[in-house]
Amino acid sequence: MKAGFQCLVNVSSSIRATDSQRCSSTCATSCATDPDVLSRETSSSSEMLVDSFGRFHNYLRISLTERCNLRCQYCMPAEGVELTPKSELLSHDEIIRIADLFVTSGVNKIRLTGGEPTIRKDIEDICLHLSGLKGLKTLAMTTNGIVLSKKLPKLKECGLNALNISLDTLVPAKFEFMTRRKGHSKVLESIDAAVELGYSPVKVFSFFLFACYDSCNPIESCVFSTMVTYSQNEHIVFSFTQLFFYTSSLPRSTVSSCVV
Repeated sequence: MKAGFQCLVNVSSSIRATDSQRCSSTCATSCATDPDVLSRETSSSSEMLVDSFGRFHNYLRISLTERCNLRCQYCMPAEGVELTPKSELLSHDEIIRIADLFVTSGVNKIRLTGGEPTIRKDIEDICLHLSGLKGLKTLAMTTNGIVLSKKLPKLKECGLNALNISLDTLVPAKFEFMTRRKGHSKVLESIDAAVELGYSPVKVFSFFLFACYDSCNPIESCVFSTMVTYSQNEHIVFSFTQLFFYTSSLPRSTVSSCVV
């Protein structure tokens, strides 16, 4: 199978029973394995989207590219990584065909990821064709926001209706240290553009590295508080994840997270 494609699924809200006659909320997952219930939930969907616990999965993630215009400390070495040959990546037509097969089988949410999806030249056309798939309710994208503000008006016209934007700090110098690139102001422009275009909520996610953040430092605490205040905009939701700064002998590990 070609590289560049992954299916990450989440539990469909529809499989969580709300009918008390079927089962209580505490055993919705186990009750969903009942043959009669399962047949009703998947009558128009493929059984390949039902796991061994009887849960129906409706969420597909498609990686459009391995390339990225940042070199984040926690994600990629400064020199980059060896890229998969273009011939082994999914083409535009292959992406649409695979997505169509999954949507026909019951998937109703697709998220476009990377690398950085906005640097793919045919991103608008991909969104246009994906949004036209019958049965698809949500077409989302996870992005670093560097070039998003310029492309977002067209992307919205093409059917992109949900956004996750990465912003690890409100301090430009620290942004440059963490990402090894400039562009902090461009990310803020993208967040503002998303709000102005009517995206709600705009989900902003942040990684806090122990090597970059000191909660005992009053300046750092002020920065964190500012981000929390920034997230009080009713159209913006911040998600914070704290990471250990890793070494070759210590794998990357998430130690805590919270959503504001």
